[in-house]
Amino acid sequence: MKTRDELIQDYIDGVLRAEDRLEFERLLREDVEFGEELKFQTEMQGILKDRLGSKEEDLRATLKAVEREIRDGERDAKAHDGEIFAEKNKVISWKKWIIPLVAAACLLLIGKFFFFPTGYHYELPDMPSEIVRGQEDPELNRYEEAVRAYNRKDYEKSALILEELSAKEPELMQYSYFLGLSLMGKKDFLMAVDQLKPIADGESVFQQDACYYLGVSLHEMERDTEAVEYLKKVSSESKHYEHAQELLEIISKSTKR
Repeated sequence: MKTRDELIQDYIDGVLRAEDRLEFERLLREDVEFGEELKFQTEMQGILKDRLGSKEEDLRATLKAVEREIRDGERDAKAHDGEIFAEKNKVISWKKWIIPLVAAACLLLIGKFFFFPTGYHYELPDMPSEIVRGQEDPELNRYEEAVRAYNRKDYEKSALILEELSAKEPELMQYSYFLGLSLMGKKDFLMAVDQLKPIADGESVFQQDACYYLGVSLHEMERDTEAVEYLKKVSSESKHYEHAQELLEIISKSTKR
């Protein structure tokens, strides 16, 4: 069985297996500290991802150049006569290049996580309330709990409630749609794709919205070929049309580099 940390990391990476999901959800329900750790790590992952940008390639090139210098230095040392002399020069070579190597690696990490933006940001829409004064309905009250959790960005809670409601009434696309968006809010893009794809391929009032957010989720998973397919389905009459076009342009530019 996987450790708590492994379950959290698999969940954040979108690779949590079906056999591990039951244990993950049990811990989420029963262990407050587990939920807090998941929320903290998810938020940190989101912050770091938002800072990632194209200049990472320049820094990677610096690292590769340093690595080449190290290899060249080692080859020069081996070329000299005498095993002791060669070993001595290997040590000198490593001392000469280890500092710039570490510095370049640190620069790569710091630049990757804090300085370079991705160039594209999306926002999740508010979830509408359906309550009518004087109406008493346990299911509706449960839905309103999801609304409150979702709109205050407690996507863990809204996802759990909407998953429950959607299982009871799978024909109600509103439950399924906002469950998909809750999964996006949790950065669980793998599950979000599974949830949003049937809606994007269907004919409900949420179809156009689902195409856009499915495209975003696929882009977040670096599945840009599929993302383009759904982003192109967003109609010019949709409120998401301009955003879809913006993301299509970003994907187009990234594939040309």
